[in-house]
Amino acid sequence: MLRSLVGSEMCIRDSTAIMVGTSIGARRGILVKSGVVLEAVSNISCVIFDKTGTLTTGALRVVDSQLFEPKTAGSVTSTLQSDVLRAIVAVEKQSTHPIARAVATFVQGLCGEEAFEIPEVTESNTIPGKGITATVGGVRVSIGSLNLAREAAPEGFPKALTDHSKTSKTTVYVVYGEHLAAVFLLQDEVREEAKDVVEYFHSMNKTVLMVSGDNENAALAVANAVGIPDSCVFAGRLPGEKVSVVSSVQQNSAVDNVVCFVGDGINDAPALAQANVGVAIGAGTDVAIETADAVLMHSSLRDLATLHSLARKVVWRIKLNFVWACAYNCVMIPFAAGVFLPIADINLPPLFAGFAMAMSSVTVVCSSLLLRLFRPPLRDPSQ
Repeated sequence: MLRSLVGSEMCIRDSTAIMVGTSIGARRGILVKSGVVLEAVSNISCVIFDKTGTLTTGALRVVDSQLFEPKTAGSVTSTLQSDVLRAIVAVEKQSTHPIARAVATFVQGLCGEEAFEIPEVTESNTIPGKGITATVGGVRVSIGSLNLAREAAPEGFPKALTDHSKTSKTTVYVVYGEHLAAVFLLQDEVREEAKDVVEYFHSMNKTVLMVSGDNENAALAVANAVGIPDSCVFAGRLPGEKVSVVSSVQQNSAVDNVVCFVGDGINDAPALAQANVGVAIGAGTDVAIETADAVLMHSSLRDLATLHSLARKVVWRIKLNFVWACAYNCVMIPFAAGVFLPIADINLPPLFAGFAMAMSSVTVVCSSLLLRLFRPPLRDPSQ
């Protein structure tokens, strides 16, 4: 009898609280794909951030460049040959990555007001975590990381090349044919709210890590700016290696770690799928959004703290409703069953018993509706 009477309250306590919680999130631009996600978010023990486009704005810009004569690869020049310029723009326009867009914009700016026709690109191939290669006008062009450049330029780099191994900026290499043609240094801005969000999770005793495909110095510069210790930074990681980082954190504990991965790019999709909770930035790629369990539509990291706080409130409210429903029914069922009638001549008429049972459901619903009073832990100063 107790099971049948309490059953309705159990259904109501879960569904109402989840419905209110997800609607609050939706109004704030946080899309949660299921109620199970809220429970997982409330239990996370570790948050892993991607760097570019997540902790940073993703609006990269070229701040320095070094250009070489592509055929002899010997002397530094002020401008690239026209065909190399066209090739760089043509290849980078094959990609939607923020780095590719920044390089293409910069190279077009080198030409000033001069208009040029972008050549046709064939055999384009994007290599996750490394860059892109393509054939332009019969010449192989490779644009991306240092490792990709070394593979594409077997004869090595010109002596005039500046050592960028210790720079804190993102470095992009261009190989035209088999010779290094250009090096671009890009800089990204750290999101203004990133440090506050990291501090929030630290205050909640959560482990905060950062994983990036960028060079170590660039990754450490961002980590130091937002308050992530150097020991918690994983730099130079390919997409598959990001998955390994997530997997190792999940298994590196006597108690199973609940890991939340936050990313925005196509390179983050495997890690988003591997994590217990994958959270995508709304301005990210469609693949990342499709893979993630929750999406921050406003592309603000403050919403991640809001999601975590909201999930904890929802789960706490569900538990409170459960305790209330059990206690209420344990007290009222004996009265309705007439247990105290022969002892103290106390009886609950059927009309009042039915009303009391209805009130049990009403109080659970009202308790869940109190979630509408939720306030985010980090307020946007602009609002």
